[in-house]
Amino acid sequence: MPEESMHYLVWVVWPPLCPLSFSVHVKSKCVAADTNWWTLQVPSVSPSLPLLARFHQSGRPYQPSILARHENKKKNQMAGPLVGPLVAIDFGTYNSGYAFAANELDPAALQQKRNVRALINVKHQWPGSSGDYPKHRTALLYQKDLREPLHEYVDWGNLAWKKSVSPKLQESGMLVFLDRIKLLLNNEWAASEAGQLVMDQLAAVYPDAAVAGHRVEHCIGVYLKHMASEVQKDIQSRKGGSPPDLHTIRWVLTVPAMWTPRAKARMRKAMSLAGLIPAEDSANLLLCLEPEAALLSVAMTSESVKVDDNVLVVDCGGGTIDLAAFSVVKNPAAEGSIHMLELAPGEGIIGGSSLVDQAFEAYLRTVLGPAASAKLFNSSELRAKAMNAWQTIKNSFDGTVSDGSNEITIGKPIGRMKDENGVLVSERIIKANKDAIPGNTDPGEGEVLQLSTDLVRSFFHGVLDQIRDVTLRMLDKCSDPATGATAVNKVACVGGFSTPYVVGIIRKDVTKVHSAVRVLVPATPGSAVLEGAVIFGVDPNVVQSRCLRQTIGYQCRIRATDDQDLSDVDWYRTKKGRRMIRYGFRKVATLGELKTRGEVCQCGVSVDAGASDAELRVYISNQTQPLSIEDDGCQHVGTVKVTISPSATERGLDVAFVFGATEISVMVTNSANGEVFDTSLQYE
Repeated sequence: MPEESMHYLVWVVWPPLCPLSFSVHVKSKCVAADTNWWTLQVPSVSPSLPLLARFHQSGRPYQPSILARHENKKKNQMAGPLVGPLVAIDFGTYNSGYAFAANELDPAALQQKRNVRALINVKHQWPGSSGDYPKHRTALLYQKDLREPLHEYVDWGNLAWKKSVSPKLQESGMLVFLDRIKLLLNNEWAASEAGQLVMDQLAAVYPDAAVAGHRVEHCIGVYLKHMASEVQKDIQSRKGGSPPDLHTIRWVLTVPAMWTPRAKARMRKAMSLAGLIPAEDSANLLLCLEPEAALLSVAMTSESVKVDDNVLVVDCGGGTIDLAAFSVVKNPAAEGSIHMLELAPGEGIIGGSSLVDQAFEAYLRTVLGPAASAKLFNSSELRAKAMNAWQTIKNSFDGTVSDGSNEITIGKPIGRMKDENGVLVSERIIKANKDAIPGNTDPGEGEVLQLSTDLVRSFFHGVLDQIRDVTLRMLDKCSDPATGATAVNKVACVGGFSTPYVVGIIRKDVTKVHSAVRVLVPATPGSAVLEGAVIFGVDPNVVQSRCLRQTIGYQCRIRATDDQDLSDVDWYRTKKGRRMIRYGFRKVATLGELKTRGEVCQCGVSVDAGASDAELRVYISNQTQPLSIEDDGCQHVGTVKVTISPSATERGLDVAFVFGATEISVMVTNSANGEVFDTSLQYE
């Protein structure tokens, strides 16, 4: 390298969930650091610039002081002192909720488990709902062709659902009911059948497909804005005085463990658009993984989970099932406190209670016929009565109730209708009751639909098969290959879909294969994630290690070995006869590797003379040994932009990858004088 070359240090912080990689040639080495990383956040997005030209190996040592300067920089990005309360939001596919600390939580109280649940307030009463439930429907009601959703819409949450079936509003023909929008934040979920249905809903609001693709965050921002308003009113009513300034609140937002860095960044954007944080990279917001929050709640609010337990968390929600396994160990630095170490890469699937609801609705429509179904589902009163009755049955069903005790009142107005063949709907209901319950001696008069035990079970079958498969697969991941015995000794079922029947089936399937494993349910499974998120906000360092869910790499030209098969790879031969992979995937870390907080991988790069900026292209893969970024399973997740001072000579950069936080952070530093340069991360 020329004597006049300038050296820079690039720090990239990400969790194993959020793999980051660069499009650079590098030979890497790993070192460790014990710095507190959780305050580092994702920088703002800016346009992309040309790729780095050439790269070299760096021999300079790791400099932990860089991270202290980065932490101070991020603290300066806060809108003001965080004097407000700690608030956690669980933004769900079908239902969302929030919780906040009643007072400033004392870490010592958490360590000693001194009545932790009493210190956390979970919202249970919501607009448009008469029940007591910790979640509010994740839904919005729009008018067609609306262009500014942050300023104009019809309603949100439960009220949006009720108004969506109002005959008066439906007459206008301009209403679009939008729910499950969370599915569109993650590419894999958006490509699913359910995701495509949501995209169709969004397209009805924004006919221009390109516009619709950029409006997901705005729609979520609308919902979060009203959630924040409820937070302010709730805190003011409990504590008195003026409502808290949103920019002084310490926000903790829960996200699925399987989400990509891009999906998490889009939630930051939504929080910023909603006005909850002053900027997308604000340190006022901390993201928390949902299974981690759930286990924290169980561990810190009960005696069900103790030190030395290995726990698989099965988070059963309305639209997704999220799984992660952890070992609970003592925190050597604080008596009575715990740390969590991930045992294996987690998994997640699209599926939950919503699939059971869909199966029931399909059966109900079959029984009633098209005309009667339309009348029932287009009436807010009749629809609410039928679906509320079904929700009660679903949530209390344990698989052993007597036939005929599960009833859905349809009512006389529907029963008096006739189908397309002139048959009374009441007669169709009576026939369905007889078919569902063989030997039924009291099928009723056609006003009440009777559901047999076997029929209710059938509504659960599809999703339960998925839950069983992914649960057993996770237990196998944590097993000893030689003996087949799993390291997990407890399975914790959390989430609103952890109903008696679902938990019973999980317990039966798990103990059949792993008889020593205990399946447990917390006292409040529906609010476990919210409670744990508040606890996580007090001590985000509690999760000390995570497993990589993807292989991490970066785009660069790679010299192929003599024995590598390049038949499916774009490659060329140099003048010296070397085989070079043109769009190579340079691996930094492999799927399944355990990464502790603060673990650093360093590498060196160089920039051509005259260059004033550089791009570092980030890739992930579901393969363990990808050769090229064009291989199946590879995904470009983003681009790191580095702005540097022009120079007449080639310059060197030191690149450091730091594991352990929940999000990606990027930092560039002149290693000669410690100057920190602006960087940005743009997601594709």
